[in-house]
Amino acid sequence: IFSIANSEWSAPWCSKILLQLRNKTVIDLALKKLNDDDRYMDKNFSVLKLKGRKGAESSVVIYRNEGNKTQEIIAENLKLSPDYLHNSIKLELVNANITVIDPFNKDAKSMSGFSESGVMSVNLSKELESRKNSEKSFQELINISNDMSKTNFARRKSIFELHRKLSSSLSCVFLGILGMFMGLRMSSGSKLMGVFLVMGLVLLIYLPSIVIGKWLVLDYHYDKLTDISHGLAPWIGGWLPFVLIGIVTTLLKPNFKGA
Repeated sequence: IFSIANSEWSAPWCSKILLQLRNKTVIDLALKKLNDDDRYMDKNFSVLKLKGRKGAESSVVIYRNEGNKTQEIIAENLKLSPDYLHNSIKLELVNANITVIDPFNKDAKSMSGFSESGVMSVNLSKELESRKNSEKSFQELINISNDMSKTNFARRKSIFELHRKLSSSLSCVFLGILGMFMGLRMSSGSKLMGVFLVMGLVLLIYLPSIVIGKWLVLDYHYDKLTDISHGLAPWIGGWLPFVLIGIVTTLLKPNFKGA
């Protein structure tokens, strides 16, 4: 019960708070660098500040990537503000002109602009992180698995993680029983050895079975180009560790008839 509660509430909440703090730090550092330096380069955009001679007005040149298109933005002034909710930085531009470059379009360049001001958001995907599936709640995993806009690989991965978290929580029952069985098999002076044997079984059987189950579900016979997988059903790979540790527990059950 505690393991399921931890998987559903405690772990997702803690990981979400820690990730928000980390991403906030990254955004604040990027803002400081953008305000203090004349140049800034990121995966999604780069900024170059130009200063005119003898007190002439300065200008800002920005290159922003959006899908297959690249935007070249020239503005007189730039104001930055953080957007922690969407993990991005807002750019407030004054007297800006935009040139859109689309390599897949016959017209290589198309001009558009706004005369007074404009606001746009830029994601710092190069440095910001998102939560892993193992850090998400059951409801979040179910939502991803039902989202048809996601890739088949992403949906299979969320379904596998959902079953894996459930099986890991219930495996604690078998691990506890296994520890009791190993303690009964040992003499009074070898109780500590029983603990080490259970730990060895966990390292040699339980943890490798999680890796093998994940590989059979996600990586075995998966075609990245077509997004088609011929691996095991996600629920089979997710419950594989539970089944194996249950079999081991049954096989190591001591004989109580002679007790």
